[in-house]
Amino acid sequence: MYLIVEELLTSLEQTVVVSERTEIESIRPYIYLHGAPAGSLKLSIISGSTTLSSKTMTVAALISAAAITQTYAHGFVRFQLDDTVFIPAGTYIVKLEGVGYTFGATWAGWVKEYENLTNTPTTTITNDLDQPLSMQIWSY
Repeated sequence: MYLIVEELLTSLEQTVVVSERTEIESIRPYIYLHGAPAGSLKLSIISGSTTLSSKTMTVAALISAAAITQTYAHGFVRFQLDDTVFIPAGTYIVKLEGVGYTFGATWAGWVKEYENLTNTPTTTITNDLDQPLSMQIWSY
């Protein structure tokens, strides 16, 4: 298995096209952790300049919940939204940002789609670094 990871320097964004009215309950970005960086990860759903919903999770809580004991780990991390978000068909941004987080010897990243695709790119992919950031969107 190969991972292509976009390092979280300050924030990362992925455009998402929704084809019909959707109720979003949670979003699971595919996160990579190298060591145990201090701080939190904040995930937001954005429409234009409006943040529709966001959820923050400390990296320490993520490591504890997943019982991570190794130097690095990767997998889908569930950001359970406080309230269900109802969105009509359209284009949105899913944004992951560090809060109280500094990129360094220990860091977090968002894994790109590469093998076992869960999302279909809507643009032409010319190289592996153009792959979309991997996530699962859970709805009712």
